Amino acid sequence: MLTGVSAYQNGLVSEACITMVPGHGYSQQSTIPPYSVSVQNSVYSPGDTITVTIESANQPFKGFLLSTRTIAKDEPIGTFSIIDSSTTQGIQCNGKQNAAASHTSSSFKNKVQVKWISPNSSEDIQLKVTVVQSYSTYWANFLGPTIYRSQQNNSTTTTSAAVTKTSIISTAITPQSTAGSKTILTTASTVSNGCYTIQILPELLRLSILLLLIVNTFLFQTYTAM
Repeated sequence: MLTGVSAYQNGLVSEACITMVPGHGYSQQSTIPPYSVSVQNSVYSPGDTITVTIESANQPFKGFLLSTRTIAKDEPIGTFSIIDSSTTQGIQCNGKQNAAASHTSSSFKNKVQVKWISPNSSEDIQLKVTVVQSYSTYWANFLGPTIYRSQQNNSTTTTSAAVTKTSIISTAITPQSTAGSKTILTTASTVSNGCYTIQILPELLRLSILLLLIVNTFLFQTYTAM
């Protein structure tokens, strides 16, 4: 008995969901697949629903097999929810129901869509795809997009960025000093158009002016006494 994607016109190809290779007796194509695979979102959190699309602009296909695998162990993960039951269906894979998706008939298609429901997992996910154009022409087990496990939400990212920015500004306007001595630099900060401007007046300049006044007074007194 033939087992594989096109061997079953109804798409019930659970036997092929691990290898993703149809048992057609023909070698798969070695060229780049003329089909695009896209995902609605490349980052997921547990319980998210992400739309997966397989389509072709000018080369219709008869069958397909779609699986989501953990990158670390290449194990099926998550489940599929069907958008259009006339063209797509969820199938069992590795003992898990709806762990893969396939076609329902061998009629030509230009586009199919399914929804992937993410599990409670910390794993990054790799899509694996097989598309059958005809019984002897197919592209098997090629890689689709990667879906990464979200590490933090946007609010956390924003908060972290704000804290980092605040720390940098605080460091920039902190007066510099040396241990055991008085402050050498006096700083002042102003805000103009959202940017910080730091004004520095060296203490050394003020000491130089004072010394110059003392010298001038001494010279004037010496000249007067002569």
